[in-house]
Amino acid sequence: MLADSAVTGDILRRSAERSPERASIVFDGKNVSYAELDRMTQQCAHALAERLPPGAKIGFMLRNSPAYAIGFYGAARSGCVSVHVSPRYTPSELAYVCRQTGVETWIVDAKTRPTAEATFHELGVVPDLIDASSFDAFLDGHPETPVARTIQPEDPFCIQYTSGTTGHPKGVVLSHRSRILSAIAAVEDIPLHAEDILAVTTPLCHAAGIFTWFQPALLAGATSIFLRGWSPKELSTQVAAHGITGAFMVPSQIAMLLDEGDFKGLDGLRKIVYGGAAASQELLARAEAALPHVTFVQALGSTETGHLLCQTPEERRKNPQAVGKPGPRIEHCLFTEKGEVASPGEVGELAVRGAVLMEGYLDAPEETRAFFKSDDGWGFTGDLALANDEGVLTLVGRTKERILSGGINIYPAELEGMLSEHPDVVECAIFAVPDEKWGELPAAAVVCRDGASVTEGELLDFASERTARFKRVRFIFFVDELPKTGSGKVKRNLLKKPYSGSV
Repeated sequence: MLADSAVTGDILRRSAERSPERASIVFDGKNVSYAELDRMTQQCAHALAERLPPGAKIGFMLRNSPAYAIGFYGAARSGCVSVHVSPRYTPSELAYVCRQTGVETWIVDAKTRPTAEATFHELGVVPDLIDASSFDAFLDGHPETPVARTIQPEDPFCIQYTSGTTGHPKGVVLSHRSRILSAIAAVEDIPLHAEDILAVTTPLCHAAGIFTWFQPALLAGATSIFLRGWSPKELSTQVAAHGITGAFMVPSQIAMLLDEGDFKGLDGLRKIVYGGAAASQELLARAEAALPHVTFVQALGSTETGHLLCQTPEERRKNPQAVGKPGPRIEHCLFTEKGEVASPGEVGELAVRGAVLMEGYLDAPEETRAFFKSDDGWGFTGDLALANDEGVLTLVGRTKERILSGGINIYPAELEGMLSEHPDVVECAIFAVPDEKWGELPAAAVVCRDGASVTEGELLDFASERTARFKRVRFIFFVDELPKTGSGKVKRNLLKKPYSGSV
């Protein structure tokens, strides 16, 4: 698909050569063809090269727009390293990233500029802010030819900040080669085609938005429709207006779409790829019943590993808890706590090896060593899984979320799937609470649907009938919503603090 010597800019070059007039991005009714995107990113590369030396960092804090894409690929073509943060960051969060990276040049928009200005005022630094609203002027007059800088596939080109469920976010350093390999795997697994018209519903600052969806779409030569903010109504409008055939969503977006209840504009939609967090079987059953013409495909990966695998509806019907099997490009293995290769049916930590992996965490050698653990190249994802004889994986939890009760491991994903089968439960999260006798016991934070009358005792009885005694849920806490990261992952540490002292 691409040569081994390819770098990120070659994705655009290839698609522009194959389909120059095809729309690469549509935003606010305006089309940007592949030829135009290729040309403008070259101009952007020259504009940035005038400001920054090779290897310098440039920050991105803006909402989805063509300027984001042009800036991102312009930075890659200039030999710079882009640093991505959420446009919802507060000044204190942005200050943390600025101190760690030293970035003083940022691409911002009208909404995020005040935060950037306030942050740098507090830091006592005069920033170089490039405003997306005047991006055409920023590009104007610059050459449309490649910048005369040597860029290698193994060079870092991006630092993606993880949303994180504990502490400060971590900067994940990624090479050109790693994200190209990830994009190739995603195109093949999902799969994506040049004829696809795809809705970009999640922020490009998140790995799922840009590396699971948008960059693979560019590699496939597909058309990406940028939504101006997420809402079910906006999606329906854009599907009807542009003939959108596919979308990537996190499970909470699927839930919002179903709660809206109006699917008239979604007749042309054929595929929804979901990821970023676990989706309950109840949610998927509702989605397939409401949208029978749509195929729901789960994608699994992380910022550190890139795209790993997809699960098709056929695989899910065979085994509802399974997530699929990594493709042939992904070298993977499950390792037990003793460091041995797990046998079929035995729980182990999912490890991945190869050039698809991150380079490491920025200025965090201990965390980097904890991820790689040894010198043989395996990167440990923190996902606990078991494989059947055919190699199909079933996730059972995270290493940090594993509950140790009386010396026996209990895995939250199994209990969450069971509780979610109750008709009054919208979603739930299992977490550990301390116990003097057993060490830890499983507790559940539960969000019920409006009008539900189920009691704590009834849910405990429901759980007891479906699980072995040693791993029964012992406590139920009803909550209005679960605390989550921007990508939809539950912050279990925020559940443990208020409830651990009340049992």
